Amino acid sequence: MKKKFEFNLSPTSISMFEQCQLQFYFEKLLNSESDTSNYPVYGLAGSAVHTAIEKGFTNAQFNKLWKEFGISKLKGIHGHNVKREEFWKYVLGARAFLKQLNLTMYQQEVEIRIPFIESLQISLGFKGIIDFLVTDPVNPMIIDWKTGTPQKKDEKQAIHYAFLYWMIKGKI
Repeated sequence: MKKKFEFNLSPTSISMFEQCQLQFYFEKLLNSESDTSNYPVYGLAGSAVHTAIEKGFTNAQFNKLWKEFGISKLKGIHGHNVKREEFWKYVLGARAFLKQLNLTMYQQEVEIRIPFIESLQISLGFKGIIDFLVTDPVNPMIIDWKTGTPQKKDEKQAIHYAFLYWMIKGKI
């Protein structure tokens, strides 16, 4: 018997499809590893920022995490090292933003999955992981922490998350 095909469309997979359908096919549908080199240092630095925001890390704890991830040993674009201090500024900025909002009702790392097509052969859905969700029934807010320069795909990601939230709550 043929194995059931299961896949969830996330902002990342949709963005990959828009950029290169062949890469999407091989990496997302066939689960092949990419032969294209990239700069994992930026993803690791972003993960360190997310973790520090979520767990309320101090500068010393962030520094320890930076070392654990081995970020200082990796090179970025043009062979430059990524500066830990620049990424710590994102953590401080997020904290200041949240303090300004004075929130009492929120959740972090909220995963939403919405089924789209379900059969014996295929399971296809939409998914997203919202970094910070203000759960105030009167004024809900979706926050996604970003490091780096804003891009068009970030706007599409926000729309994707708003759609998922609307699907489960019936409002935005």
